[in-house]
Amino acid sequence: MWLDSFLFRNRHVRDRLSRLIPNRERSIQLCGREFAISPRFEIGLVRLAGLLKLSPTAHELGSLISIIGLVPKGGSFVDVGANVGFYSVPLASIGEIVGFGVFALEPNASTAVRLRKNLARYNCATVLEVAASCQAGILEMEYLAESSATFHVSQPAAGVTPQNVSRVTAVRLDDMSWPKPWVLKIDVEGHETEVLAGLRMTIENGDVAAIMLDGFSDQAIPAHLREQGFSLYDGRSLVPFR
Repeated sequence: MWLDSFLFRNRHVRDRLSRLIPNRERSIQLCGREFAISPRFEIGLVRLAGLLKLSPTAHELGSLISIIGLVPKGGSFVDVGANVGFYSVPLASIGEIVGFGVFALEPNASTAVRLRKNLARYNCATVLEVAASCQAGILEMEYLAESSATFHVSQPAAGVTPQNVSRVTAVRLDDMSWPKPWVLKIDVEGHETEVLAGLRMTIENGDVAAIMLDGFSDQAIPAHLREQGFSLYDGRSLVPFR
């Protein structure tokens, strides 16, 4: 911003303005974590916290921080519903150094093109143009609305003919032979129950270290995950999930 540039170049103006800000400790939240700061000396963090609060995707940053250190050397990060790689790309950059694989599943053909481009530099990353489900086969998928960017499994209402339906390959995660253990991120717009059903054997074998669900439509999922031995936390802040 031009104001940032001006204040950076004019230290004396910046110093005079900073003296007008009360030097009283206050608490802010960044990516779901609490920080004690001085508004005078850490004004940049105050501004950043305000900007993130206005961002509709700010929770994604907190969730990314939460998951980024969970994938062990020799394991795999499995990104189910990868989109263009907001999770896969930073995880792949770390996987190159630490030594784990990234497997990004994206059923939307046009989005998968950009995902491949974004992951092309990382040898540890593999892109699969498929959807995950409870059984292998073919799924019909469509956009949520004509102007929507949300690509989801088609669930036509009675008497309504779906528009622009695509037939995509579906796989069961249990059938995949990627290095274990796995850490998964699942963002599938209401198809979470089916994805988890196709992952049941891998979970029972103890080969899933963590799962991050970016939303879920079936309210029975938390109880189901607890029955499978998982402890549940808010992905952004890591406080216990209630």
